[in-house]
Amino acid sequence: MTKTYPSAAVIALLCSVTCFAMVDGLGKYLVESSYPVAQIAWARNFFFLIALVALTPPRLWPLMVRTRRPWAIIGRSVLPLATTTLVIVGIRQIPLADATAILFVAPLVMTALSVPLLRERVGIHRWMAVIVGFVGVLVITRPGYGGFGLSAAILVAGACLSALYQLLTRVLRVTETPEAMTFYTALIGTLVAAIALPFDWVWPDLMGWGFLAASGLVYGLGQFLLVKAFSEAEASLLAPFLYAQIVGAAVIGYLVFDDWPDMISMLGTMIVIVAGLYVAWREQIAAKREQRLNATLSATPQK
Repeated sequence: MTKTYPSAAVIALLCSVTCFAMVDGLGKYLVESSYPVAQIAWARNFFFLIALVALTPPRLWPLMVRTRRPWAIIGRSVLPLATTTLVIVGIRQIPLADATAILFVAPLVMTALSVPLLRERVGIHRWMAVIVGFVGVLVITRPGYGGFGLSAAILVAGACLSALYQLLTRVLRVTETPEAMTFYTALIGTLVAAIALPFDWVWPDLMGWGFLAASGLVYGLGQFLLVKAFSEAEASLLAPFLYAQIVGAAVIGYLVFDDWPDMISMLGTMIVIVAGLYVAWREQIAAKREQRLNATLSATPQK
């Protein structure tokens, strides 16, 4: 089916990344309000799970629970929880916009990991973009010069786990439905995070419950809008708009936490964005080249 309505898709994507910026802001606010990291991660997954089940038509519920590779999908579902945990820990000491820019190194990590894990070929152009992207992260963090130190390293680790999660998604989408992968991500995240709750729990007041619930509901809304956007327009059209999340994070960081990236951090952020966009562009070129090659081979008479 031809994908249409690019304007609606762009609007949906911009709303989606705004939701994700708000979720990170809620996580930063909650952890600075002395809520345990495990409790924040549990609430995000639990309320997301509730919304997912409630808003999914009952006729689609069988698709949510059916899986051909249960252990693989469980392993994949643990990664977002681990990523969420690292991000919540990391953003405590780092301006929200800087933290978001560091996390956007994930597509570059995914490009690097696709070589040993998926046996994909990555040309010199993309390798150079990956290196430049990591230079951008170093500009933001400024290790050894009063930068963010351990917190930045934790966020980079979170970005690496996010990249591994995306790679596993590419592998599992051959046998698993999007409904199942989404459902098990929320379910496994809720169950695993709940293990720590008896040992590390702060009873929320009414406002606390509201923020915890909002983190899951807004996260779920962001996921829904993200899927909606990519179902209506090509990824190559939408890729540049993903980086609007950094702008949203900067605005939320300024309004809520009174922090704003300095000029050096902004320079590093621009380097990461340019490197990420270049990788996306080169991947689009490689995909089109492969499509032309396959079309040529299929049209060649077989002897």
